[in-house]
Amino acid sequence: MPRKINYIKMFQKLAEGRPEHATFSPSSSDKWLACTGFYHATKDLPSTPSGKAAQRGTDAHKLMEDCLLQSKNPEELSNDTEMIDWVGYVLDFVNAYKVTHPKAQIFPETYLPWLEVSGGTIDVLGLDPKELLIVDLKTGQWSVEVEGNTQLLSYAVAARKHLGKKSTYRLVIIQPNGFHKNGPIREWLVTDKDLNGYEERATTAIVRNLVGAERIGGEHCKWCKAEALCEARANFALAQADMNLRKDFLEEA
Repeated sequence: MPRKINYIKMFQKLAEGRPEHATFSPSSSDKWLACTGFYHATKDLPSTPSGKAAQRGTDAHKLMEDCLLQSKNPEELSNDTEMIDWVGYVLDFVNAYKVTHPKAQIFPETYLPWLEVSGGTIDVLGLDPKELLIVDLKTGQWSVEVEGNTQLLSYAVAARKHLGKKSTYRLVIIQPNGFHKNGPIREWLVTDKDLNGYEERATTAIVRNLVGAERIGGEHCKWCKAEALCEARANFALAQADMNLRKDFLEEA
């Protein structure tokens, strides 16, 4: 009989020596995948202080974690009606998932490293014999797409490394405060082949960043720590402004 794995102990061990900010975090993957100069442009810059919205997001994630660990409803642990609503969406999804996947084990706020320079905390990790579930709670209003989401793909690659291959990987965005045509809960099923392609792409991007390749401006520059200091970002902005001026001129002509 195969030895039963103590996942709690495993996750605690993996979290030892965890850095405050991963060099190539999944949450900034849109930047280091698109800009090969991202690492050297930002590595010596201080982190931006969290605003009120970000702090509320952090508090919501803590409430979600407490509810899942203590098997309690958010109303029992908070009187913040908005936060209760956000966390309620996650709990409803997890409870429904456990009905369709009765053998699944659920772990909140699970840190998984990858490649020694990357890694991040998965809001809800589900381990089923045939499927791996990754849930990300978004509390902002800016719509986040699930398909092609490189943050979730990064989590999935890290999870596969430590937990083994599965038949499918279910990636989920839960965004109660956003406005999306597909509703507040959006799912995307990916395969090992999908993850292999992303892992190769991400590994190449990380290596090129560490070596120090060129900076590349684009939409991914938004909220980059080096945004105000980056020539590539400035050139992109000027090019966009020129295009808009040309468009306005042609429409008026």
